[in-house]
Amino acid sequence: MIDYQPYPIKIKATNFQGVTEIIIQLFHHMQSGLQHDLRGNLIQQHYIHEVKIYHQQKELINAQLNYTISANPRWKFSFKGGKLGDLIKVIWYDNLGYRRSDSTTII
Repeated sequence: MIDYQPYPIKIKATNFQGVTEIIIQLFHHMQSGLQHDLRGNLIQQHYIHEVKIYHQQKELINAQLNYTISANPRWKFSFKGGKLGDLIKVIWYDNLGYRRSDSTTII
């Protein structure tokens, strides 16, 4: 895998009354391969196909995606548990072999 560096993943993790809420935004142009450039040529497919989210090294979510997801997708979800200072890590992989990984702590 090739590390993809241009834009970090935005991650916000907060805990309130035992429920941890996580908001993430992935920065990726998500080309479906169905669009044409100005010369009429098809633009190559380039999209995130897998997202993994970890809490303290334990996998919470393993999402399998495809080219129908919009550019720069944003997700919000919550789970019971987690405490202040716990590590949240997000990794995405795209169809061309690039990956990006970022992490934060629960506040």
